[in-house]
Amino acid sequence: MSSQSTPIRRSQRIKEVQSSQPVIDDEEIEDSAYEDQDESYGETTPKKRKRTTKGPGKPANSSKKSKRNPEDVLAEMRENFEEHYIFQALNDSEASISELANDWLEQYKSNKDLAKKDLVNLILNVVGCYTTIEEHDVANNESASETVSEIQTFFKRQLNHEFYLVSKKPEYANLKRNLVDFANHLISISEENGLLYENIVISEDDEEVEEPEDSNLMEDLLIWLSSFSVSYIRSLRYVSTLLLLNIESSLCQSIVKVNTSLEKFKHQLEKEQEKRTKKQNKALEKRITQMESNVNQYTNQSLILDNFIQDILNTTFIHRFKDIDYQIRVEAMSSLGDWMDLYPELFFKVTYLKYLGWVLSDENQHVRLQVIKTLIKLLKKNIIVTGLRQFFERFKNRIIEIAFHDVDRNVKTNAINLLNEINKIGFLEDEEIGQITSLIFTSKDPKIIKLVSKFINTVESENTKATLDALTVNIKTSENSFPLDLKEVIKIHNLIEILTVASDAENQIDEQENQLVQSNKLKPSPFAIAGKELFALPAYSDHWEFLIRYFLLDIDSTDLVDDELSKAITLTAEQETVLFGVIHGALIHLKETNEELKKKNKEVDDSQLQKLITHLPLLLKKVHNEEQNLSTFIQILLLYPVEFFENFNQSNTYKTIFQQLIKQFKNNSVDGLQNEFKEIFKVLENTFGSTTVDEINSLFKDLVTELIIEFENYVKDPSFELSKTSIETLHEDFVLKLLLLSLKYDTSDVFKTFEYIRSKVFTIFPDFKIESISSETATSLIELYLTATSYKLNYLIHTQEELDIEKELKEIPDIIQEYQYLLNHVPASDFQTKVVFALTSLLTLLKNFFVDPNPALLNVNRFHDIDLASLAISEETTKVILNLFLTKEAYFANLVDIDLERDDDEDVNFNSIKVDTSDLDDQELTQREFEVDLDLSLYSAKLLDFGETGLLDRKVLNRIKLNKESLSELFESVVERYEQKKTTNGDSIVTPQPQQQPTQQQSKSKSASSNRKSIAKLPSTQEEEVEDEEDSVPEIAMDD
Repeated sequence: MSSQSTPIRRSQRIKEVQSSQPVIDDEEIEDSAYEDQDESYGETTPKKRKRTTKGPGKPANSSKKSKRNPEDVLAEMRENFEEHYIFQALNDSEASISELANDWLEQYKSNKDLAKKDLVNLILNVVGCYTTIEEHDVANNESASETVSEIQTFFKRQLNHEFYLVSKKPEYANLKRNLVDFANHLISISEENGLLYENIVISEDDEEVEEPEDSNLMEDLLIWLSSFSVSYIRSLRYVSTLLLLNIESSLCQSIVKVNTSLEKFKHQLEKEQEKRTKKQNKALEKRITQMESNVNQYTNQSLILDNFIQDILNTTFIHRFKDIDYQIRVEAMSSLGDWMDLYPELFFKVTYLKYLGWVLSDENQHVRLQVIKTLIKLLKKNIIVTGLRQFFERFKNRIIEIAFHDVDRNVKTNAINLLNEINKIGFLEDEEIGQITSLIFTSKDPKIIKLVSKFINTVESENTKATLDALTVNIKTSENSFPLDLKEVIKIHNLIEILTVASDAENQIDEQENQLVQSNKLKPSPFAIAGKELFALPAYSDHWEFLIRYFLLDIDSTDLVDDELSKAITLTAEQETVLFGVIHGALIHLKETNEELKKKNKEVDDSQLQKLITHLPLLLKKVHNEEQNLSTFIQILLLYPVEFFENFNQSNTYKTIFQQLIKQFKNNSVDGLQNEFKEIFKVLENTFGSTTVDEINSLFKDLVTELIIEFENYVKDPSFELSKTSIETLHEDFVLKLLLLSLKYDTSDVFKTFEYIRSKVFTIFPDFKIESISSETATSLIELYLTATSYKLNYLIHTQEELDIEKELKEIPDIIQEYQYLLNHVPASDFQTKVVFALTSLLTLLKNFFVDPNPALLNVNRFHDIDLASLAISEETTKVILNLFLTKEAYFANLVDIDLERDDDEDVNFNSIKVDTSDLDDQELTQREFEVDLDLSLYSAKLLDFGETGLLDRKVLNRIKLNKESLSELFESVVERYEQKKTTNGDSIVTPQPQQQPTQQQSKSKSASSNRKSIAKLPSTQEEEVEDEEDSVPEIAMDD
């Protein structure tokens, strides 16, 4: 926009372009009427219309009143309607739009009213309106609003319309693009031939001039299109707004061209004026006069175009950018971006940037997406204007919020792309960069993770360049004596530093993500997930071995003496953990890439991975005392099967690694590595025909023997006393480890140790508050005994030895009594539930064992009839079991606010159980309801399955079923499953399946999973989709 030395007064007609328009704000549009119109935009297909290519279409006779049925009138209008010739041309992919626009302009010169009529009828045709207007309807611009109002009335009476501009039908595929081109050509052609500037007077503010008698082109366009742009009919408003916004774009192109010419002639004029001398030069003066004329002409044109631009801004944009139709808002934001690109001198300023910022909070995702794409396009132009930093200082937090929390994936991903562009121009602070990069840890969306990886790569590249520039001399001095490429070390160090800051930004990534041992499955660390994505990028893809060498490097042992350089490459303990996780991710990516290549029958060079094998023992040596890093190491080891090592003749390396892991297992706590060792045992279980694995299995069996001996010695020591400390020692040093080992290895030798456990531990438990000792510890002891029993019974059912059953199982009756004693003397709690589960599982195992006893065993009947009289659950224990169910049932009922039926003899006021949920939000309350429902259903399923043994009072079973229709769907399905099974099987007890008789050694080597096939399988107590809650309990003991 050019500057002026004197005030310029616009002509009265130009002023009236705006003042004559009844601009309706969004608030004035009745939503109900608006929605009514929207409902009529179904893509109906009218009967085939007559088409013509001979000039303007004939107007439909819409003014005559008819007493006929309105539907008949509408059908006749549709039948007689002829598409407008411009509409037909715009649908033709081969039509010359410039010629079409030029023809309309020629018509405008000769007959303005006819041209305006064609333009209005074209708009009506585009929105599917059968009503047409005549020349007299557009003759008076002052009546434009009234004419548009009448059109709206006819439009509404028509009821059904097909909005061709947004139609998906192929015959209208070119319509929108050609319509926009038509509007653009109207402006560009009229600007070139001067029609755009005709009938416009520019004067000083205090100068009286005679107004032109006739209107000008822009005035006519503005008046009629602006009148339609405030219509309550959405399609009319959309088409007219689209045309006005694109006319504005063309005006921006024109004014830039005019201003360029203006500056050119100004510069030439100054040059010629400098040549003036005291002696007159007629030729020079003639040139100066001509140039002054050119300058005046282009100055006036620039002022006129500027007025037009302001008129559209004031009549259209400032109202339509907040239109209730999101598609109109999208067009407004897209056009604003175009104007900023075409005419940055006016638009690429805070004055207009703020509109983009405001609309970032638009309720519609398409609008937010358009704003973000507009900003990306502008930033990629690499034009930094005054106010741009101010704009992003105000709105970048909103963009970051969108990247994290927007409901639309496309909007989120584009927000990340935008943040990447903002960072390139240096408008992000370090804290904000850390916040954005933390998405690589928290997001579950692969596309977002990939985009954040690229963002991290961009940040790392910039940081590395700055570091290298600052340390150029230092690097040159030390690079020959340093064992690694210093530039690459700095690159990786900067990458790790970025990831470390990102993890801090999310409070160490989020406890739920970082505490892997609490999940049911072993998962890569968040750093490994980040590394996997980062090393899919070309910038890092070949660095996996370099990472390992950097991780293993002892920088203190090198000759590096430069403090600045040392600071730039030395890793903290936290950064080492991050780097090791990234190494894991890089190896995951490498393995997946090789597997994909093999699937495509492409050659893969695995020999490079032989280097990894040589590094593994060194890695284990470095990380064996750090739990999180040891977890990462085990996951790296498990990426490759034993065959991988054997193929490279590295079986001894594999075995040596396991020797060190077994040593680590024995001498250190494994509480935080349970999932890792479970995965190890699963891998060993599923590996067949490997002598290396056989040797490793032998090592683990030896470990079982050692732990059992030490366990027994610890408990039977005369100085042993039950305390919080001794209970924790039992758990960490013996019980938990044996439970983990029992997933694959026979732990039945621990059976005899429970003679001491019963007398020194179980009998003392009730004297302790269960909270004062670890509930997990107490539970693990019970579970270990159950596991040992299952292994013992499996051995006894298959052995050929004449073993005395009274000696082999002599502790079981006392243990059963201890379980019942515990139930009656500890308060209702999760621990009490665990005891019920263990007791019922143990009794089920024994019941099934004696259904078809091994004939080789001695004193079976006497032991069953005399010693196992305790199989009968006492009345007191039955009451505890029932009351625990009633407590769980009441808690759930009060939580979801339902009434329960009760038996007459229930002597506990379970209705008094109150649940305080005042501090829970909706999501937390839903989660609580699910957890309580699951707990109730699991407990009920366990009791119902146990009821099939005949060892539980039928009264308990009937009481469980009493409210099946009142509680949850999950609970009802549990009861129905029991009833269905009961109907099918009756009261029969599942008997063991016959198998070949193994030797004692063969029997002991069987895992818990294979043992389940020998002892009668315990009925499942929960639905298929629910994962095992008792993950540390052997599968034979607890199928629930």
